[in-house]
Amino acid sequence: MAAEYVFPRWMLDAKEQITRSKDWDLFVEELYDAVQQQLKESHVQAFTDLTAPERQLFMERAAKAIHGGKAYGDLYDKVSECLDRHLNNEVARELLEDYPINTKTDLILEAAQEGVISLLKKWPDMKSKLNICFNQPLPKSLRQLAWKLFLENTKVRKKYVDLLTHNPRAAISKLDFEISQKCEHLLLSESTFAELKGSIGAFYGMKAVLSFHHSSMRTNFALPDADFLLVVPFVLVAHSNMSRREPAANHVVALMVEEYFTFLQSRPGYMVESDTDQGDDQLMAFCRKIANLIQHISPETGEVLSNVFVPTKDSQQAPDVGSMLGIVENPPEPSHENQSATGSNVEIENTNNSNNEQPANETENRATDKDTAPEVGSHAFLSEILISVVRPLIQSLFVGFVNVEVLLFIWDQYIIGIDAPGFHDEFLPAVVAIFLMLMKEGMTKCHSDGELEMVLRTKGTTLKVPQFQYELKRHFGRELKKVLSQDEKAALPVLDPTQANYRPWVYWFSDNMPPRVTPQDRRKARDERAAERERLLQQNREEEMRLRAEEDKKRYEEEQHLIEQQALERQRQAEERHKLENQLEKERRKRLESERNAETEIERLRMEIEELRRLKLRSAASVHSLDSTISRYLIPPPPTPASGTQVPALTPVEEPKKETPAPPVTPSRHAPKRTDDVLTELLRRFTHGFHKISQGDGVERQVLDKETQDYIQNHREDVKEAEIEVFGHSLMPGEYDKLSEDEQKRTSDQMMALIRQKMENRRQSELDNGK
Repeated sequence: MAAEYVFPRWMLDAKEQITRSKDWDLFVEELYDAVQQQLKESHVQAFTDLTAPERQLFMERAAKAIHGGKAYGDLYDKVSECLDRHLNNEVARELLEDYPINTKTDLILEAAQEGVISLLKKWPDMKSKLNICFNQPLPKSLRQLAWKLFLENTKVRKKYVDLLTHNPRAAISKLDFEISQKCEHLLLSESTFAELKGSIGAFYGMKAVLSFHHSSMRTNFALPDADFLLVVPFVLVAHSNMSRREPAANHVVALMVEEYFTFLQSRPGYMVESDTDQGDDQLMAFCRKIANLIQHISPETGEVLSNVFVPTKDSQQAPDVGSMLGIVENPPEPSHENQSATGSNVEIENTNNSNNEQPANETENRATDKDTAPEVGSHAFLSEILISVVRPLIQSLFVGFVNVEVLLFIWDQYIIGIDAPGFHDEFLPAVVAIFLMLMKEGMTKCHSDGELEMVLRTKGTTLKVPQFQYELKRHFGRELKKVLSQDEKAALPVLDPTQANYRPWVYWFSDNMPPRVTPQDRRKARDERAAERERLLQQNREEEMRLRAEEDKKRYEEEQHLIEQQALERQRQAEERHKLENQLEKERRKRLESERNAETEIERLRMEIEELRRLKLRSAASVHSLDSTISRYLIPPPPTPASGTQVPALTPVEEPKKETPAPPVTPSRHAPKRTDDVLTELLRRFTHGFHKISQGDGVERQVLDKETQDYIQNHREDVKEAEIEVFGHSLMPGEYDKLSEDEQKRTSDQMMALIRQKMENRRQSELDNGK
C-alpha cells in the first residue's frame, strides 16, 4: 500500500515547512484545547477511550469551534503560501533543467494533478472535493481515478471476481455470441468510436461486461441498445490500460464491471426504458423542464423545434399530435428482441425512427382527443415534441451524438455529482437544453423528426467542449455549483477548505518579465550558445584524446617493460642453460676418462691374468717361480708416516739357472690360492676405486644418498600427481593394465609430459633459490 501513496517532492517539502512553522504549532495547540474541553464536558478521561466514530465527531466539533479564529486563518494563509511557493519552484526547476515543450501553465496543472491524485489515493473520502472541477474536463489519469472512486461497488466486483475464480462459465451469457456480434458491429460502424476500431482489448472488454450484465439478469431476452451504448465511455476511459492486440486483463474488466453496474443503478427513471405510466410521466416531467429552460434562455430554439413538427399547408387534414411528433409508443406486451433488465420492451432505434407508423389504439386516442391537443408553439406542445427528440439522447447519455471529448466531459460532470442529491435532475436538463440550443442552426433545415435525428447525430459531433463550458457557466453555473456544494450534514458542518475565500497565489506571476530582445540579439545569443556548445564539445573531444593518448603511452611503456623483462629472463635462462651444459660436458668427459681408465686397467689386468695362465701352462708351479712372477707385478705400498722408515722396493728374485731341478720334498698346494687372492684383491681395489669415484666417500656419499632419496620421493609424488591430473584419482593395482594399448600410450605420454614439466619447474625453482 505504501507504494500507492507516493507524494510529489514539492508537496512533501511544503508539508515539512508547514509542520515546522509556528502557525502550525498554534493551530494544533488550539485544537488540542478544544478537544480537551469536550472531553471534560462529556466526562471522558482520555481521548483514547473513545471509539473511532466518536473520535471523528470530537475532532469535527473541535475544528468547527476554532474555525474562523486567528490560528485557523494564519495556518490557512501559511498553507496557501507554501503550496504556491513550492509548486512554482518545482515548475521553474523543470523549465530550467528539463527544457519541456509544455508551457508554464501546463506544467503547473500537471504538477497539481499529480498532487491531487496522490491525495485521493491515500484519502478516497476526499473525492467530494472534486466538485471544484465542475465544468472542467478531467485529465485522463484523474478521470480514471475519479470514476473509480465515485462508482465504487465492492459487492459487484467481488461477485465477478469470485465467478472468474471458481466458475468462469457463469460469468458468460447464453447470448454471448449475439452480444459479441452486436459489439463488433457497433465498434466498426459508429464513427464517434474511431479510436476503438480494431482494438481487440476494447472489443473483448466491452463484450465481457455486457455478457456478465446479461447473465446476472437471468433472462432470455436480448439487451436493449442503450445498454450497449452506455458501456462505451467506460471502455474509452480504460482503453489506455488495454492492448490493441490482446484481450483486456481481468482486473481491467472487473473495474469496468464495477463502474458499469454502479452507473446503471444510479440512473434516474427517465433515463431507463420503461413501458409503464410512471416512466412516461417522469420523462414528460423531464421534457417540461427542458422546455422551460429553452423558452427562457433561447426561444428561437423552441420555435425551430416546433416548426419541424408543424404540418405543411398542403395537408388536407391536420394530423394529430402523435403523428406530428413521430412518437412510437410500443404496446405493453414484451418482445424477445428488446426486453430490458427492468422489464422494458422499447428499443432505442424503434423510438428514434422517423416512420409514421403508430399503434392503432394510440392513433385513435389522439384522434379522439383533438380538442385537448396542445396548441402549436405552446409550452405543452414543445414538451411533447421533445419526448421523441430527448428519449434516445438521454437514454444513451449523448453516446453516439457527440465526439469523444464532449462525451467524456459530460460524463465527468455527471459522475462528479453522482452523490449530490438532486444534481442530476438539474444538470441533465441543462446539458440537453444546451445541446439543442447549440444545434439550432442545423435544425432550421429539418422538416421531419427523421431529418432532425440525422442532424443531431451528424452535426452534434462537431461541437466542442468550450461551447458547453461557456453555456453552462453563463446560464447554469451558479445553481449547479450550489447543488454540488450543499452540505448534507447541516446539523454538524465539517470544515471544507474548498468553500473558503481563497487567497490568490502570486508566485505564478511574480517572476520578472524577460527583457525584450531583437531578432539580431536572439541570433547573436543563439550563435554564442552554439559556439559555446561547440567549444565544450571540442574541449571534451580534446580531453578524451588526451586521456586516450595517456592510456596508450602507459600501455606502450608497460608492454616495453614486459618485453625487457622477458628478454632478461630469456638471457638469464640461456646463461643458466649454457652453464649447466658446460658442467654436464665436464662431468661427461670426466666420466668418459674414468671409463677409459677403468677399461685400460681391466685390460691390463686381463692381460696379466692371461700371462699368468700362460706361465702356469708353460712351467710347473714352484715357489721361486711364483714369487719371482708376483714380484714383477706387485708394487710395494708407499711408506706411511707411522713406519718412520722407508721400505725398499722388492727386488725380483733371480731365477735359478736351468738345471735339472730336484724333485720337491713336499709339493706346494698354496700357489693357485695365492694367485686367486691376488686377483681378487686387485679386482676389489679396482671396484672400490670405481665405486668411490662414482658415488663418493664419507660425507659426500651421505649427501649423495640423501639427494638420491629425495629425488626418488619427488619422483613418486610427481607420478601420483600426474595420475590424479590424468585419471582424476590415484590408480589402483592392475587398473592401468586393464586399459587398451592406445589408452595406455596416450595416458603414459600425458603423465610423462606432466612429470617432465614438474621436474623442470622444480629444477628452475632450485636455480632461482641459488642451489
